[in-house]
Amino acid sequence: MQYACPAWFGIASDTDLATMDTVQARGARLACGLPATTNTYDSLLEANLPPVSEKAKLLAYKSFLVSSLHGGSRAANVSSCFPPSSEIGKLHTEITAAYGSVEPLADAPTLNHRIIIRPWTLEAVTKEMDDAVKKKVSGEAVAHRHPADYEVWTDGSYIEDTSSVAGAALIFKKGRANYQTVSVGGKGRSSFRSECLALHAGLRRVIADKRLHRGQRLLIAIDSQSLLMALKSHAACETTSTSAECVEMLNSLAGRGVKIKLQFVFGHCGVPRNELADAAANSAHECSTSDTLWHQDALSIAKAKIANDASTKLEARETHRRRAVGIKPTKTQHLTGTRLLDCLASQARTNWSPYWGDLHRILNPSVD
Repeated sequence: MQYACPAWFGIASDTDLATMDTVQARGARLACGLPATTNTYDSLLEANLPPVSEKAKLLAYKSFLVSSLHGGSRAANVSSCFPPSSEIGKLHTEITAAYGSVEPLADAPTLNHRIIIRPWTLEAVTKEMDDAVKKKVSGEAVAHRHPADYEVWTDGSYIEDTSSVAGAALIFKKGRANYQTVSVGGKGRSSFRSECLALHAGLRRVIADKRLHRGQRLLIAIDSQSLLMALKSHAACETTSTSAECVEMLNSLAGRGVKIKLQFVFGHCGVPRNELADAAANSAHECSTSDTLWHQDALSIAKAKIANDASTKLEARETHRRRAVGIKPTKTQHLTGTRLLDCLASQARTNWSPYWGDLHRILNPSVD
């Protein structure tokens, strides 16, 4: 569907899109138990389903973006299908003008099996526990009877309001209290991206030092379990160039005979070196070094822009539901073992839906 939908979107007329929306709305009314006269787009909002035109446009942009980042014949094909003057081309131009170029894709090798990755502490501790407990177990996790020759402490920072990501890495050498700081910043929409940038900057500085050799130890302390789990479950695959370079640098160090350990530590609990890394990451938003945009963040930005354009068009048409609760879709809660349609139907029939239930009570004041 990822490749068929863009081709169909390019040739589909407004009538075709409206027909598909009507068919989808009929299913939404049946699933949610809505009256047959409910407006098409109100039905889609209640079932938390985007219009076909909105979904098709997002899939078309995704295909365009991924194929463009691949380069070669695939990039040439999508460029001919979606020139800069097209709707998809204008959307991409708008995103790159505001956030910068998008990072290309690259093939990452398999991670060396000698690299130790521990996305947990030595004791069963959760983030809800006291800071003193988290600080204690984090210190025990990085402690070793043979101190590391190099310690790299990384942290990322993400500011949602400005879509800014930044990362910092602190490099400590054995027996020294002073450290080197490496900072990097850029545009993005996820804290995971900032953690990747911080790790990449730290590894690049360690590789450039060229002092680590066989038998020496490298400890990398990270407060992001998602990044460590992504590295631990990594296999040879296609990924972003930043992630691919991180894997290549880790493999290069392991090839020298360096003993590498990536260890999770809790953040914001008073661990001294993690607090220093956090402060450096927060101040890195103003650094001159700017990284490219992650393709997943570009898709997130495109999805928000497409949804915002669709909402703007809907605001011009007023209905009972929109007058009472606005144009927000129903927020479906995840219920284990329950299908989505059954969940939506039960929400509507028991007035549990936060939006349709409110509308029902407004139109029927006698109902509790």
